[in-house]
Amino acid sequence: MTLRRKIFLTFIGIILFFSVSVTYWSIQEGRNVYAFAIEEVLVDVSRLFSEQIQNEIEVKKSSLEQIDWGKSFDNFKKSSFYVEILKLKKTNSALDVYVTNAKGIVVYSSRDLSEVGQDFSSWRDVKLTLNGKYGTRATRTNKDDKGTSTYYVAAPIKINDKIVGAVSIIKARASVTAILDQYMYKIVFGVVFAICLTIIFGLLLFVWLTKPIEQLKEYAVSVSEGRRGKLPVIPHTDINRLAESFENMRLTLEGQKTIENFIQTLIHELKSPLSAIRGSSELLLEPMGDEQRNKFINNIITEGHRSEIILDKILKVAELESQKYNVIKEDLNLIEIIGQVKDALSPHFLKQNVTLKEIFDAPEVRFFGDAFLIRQALRNIIENALDFSKSNSEILIITNQKPNAIEIIVEDFGTGIPQYAEKRIFEKFYSLERPNTGKKGTGLGLNFVQEVVSLHSGTMSISNKKSGSGVVVKLILPII
Repeated sequence: MTLRRKIFLTFIGIILFFSVSVTYWSIQEGRNVYAFAIEEVLVDVSRLFSEQIQNEIEVKKSSLEQIDWGKSFDNFKKSSFYVEILKLKKTNSALDVYVTNAKGIVVYSSRDLSEVGQDFSSWRDVKLTLNGKYGTRATRTNKDDKGTSTYYVAAPIKINDKIVGAVSIIKARASVTAILDQYMYKIVFGVVFAICLTIIFGLLLFVWLTKPIEQLKEYAVSVSEGRRGKLPVIPHTDINRLAESFENMRLTLEGQKTIENFIQTLIHELKSPLSAIRGSSELLLEPMGDEQRNKFINNIITEGHRSEIILDKILKVAELESQKYNVIKEDLNLIEIIGQVKDALSPHFLKQNVTLKEIFDAPEVRFFGDAFLIRQALRNIIENALDFSKSNSEILIITNQKPNAIEIIVEDFGTGIPQYAEKRIFEKFYSLERPNTGKKGTGLGLNFVQEVVSLHSGTMSISNKKSGSGVVVKLILPII
């Protein structure tokens, strides 16, 4: 389970826990408030009945036992009416009453006439009221069912400030269960609705907060896999600072990696001029004319100078520390650069009896690029083609001017790329045996070319020829 899912499920769990707790508390409090409201009403009704009974005794100058209860209360019980309170429909009164004398003996009961004569002095409502205290009680018909509760509130009957009896008003909870159920339903519905809204808004908030983190994670994964991930645009300030820290770390690591790669590849590049110097030196030992001798001497001087340039580049790259190599673009003539490479490699072509054939679609092909890098890249490609070319063959170098780019194609007629090596040709330090010598190269040449093309925002492809043996290398570089 992902961390995002764990956080979201924890959030849902907390919401549900507190919602259920609040709902349970609200229902319990609702029942209590309901009970208090019923009791408050019953207190007033019991006092009213008490006053009426006291007035009747005083007016008729009779005792509590002599009052005609059936006439005064039974008519009230028998009367019918119709009212609707919320969804509760009332057609008669749900109140009952019983009256006890000073000894707690029932003298009247509207609920059950058989209760008359029974001793209720031990009941809490009667006992407390006859002792001059507030008397009330709640009794369940079924002790396990709160819905069967019946509430009793008593008031004293006084004659000359002496308690001569008590009147208890009775109200069954079942008579207003519909109202209470509606209250409970509204609470539950409201809580469920609130939970749903909270989860929806929580989910939106969660996505809003975690989406930048997910973007940052994808960015970190792409960087860790060696891909050039794009730093996501994150509106959150704190997360954006974290993203910027990631980017700075990436640039630092990439810069260090670039320095390492460049130092490795530039050191590898020293092999080319040194090899050319050695080749020219060996040829000078053979008899030749002054013109040809001067050509090889100039070649030694040129390649010696190029070695100095490469060493200078190595020192400059080492000084960059954590910064990336700075590509210095200038207006270049591609035909001129190819000519320089051709002259530098002429001893190798002569030694292997291979011809370099140039096919240009224009006398000048100009573009903006780093002269040193482009020259080294072209030299690597041509040297690689030369290493795999057969004697008495040729290498073609073709340029095509496009609207916004130049296309450079190098073709050889060598052994081609084995199928098992096709996916590894750009892999650093991976190299194939040269057919002429049986030796392997450093495996840095094509990797260097690929990096140079990338630094110039171009593309590179290499494949076997469809017809015959040999390899085609294609570079496409933007003009600007």
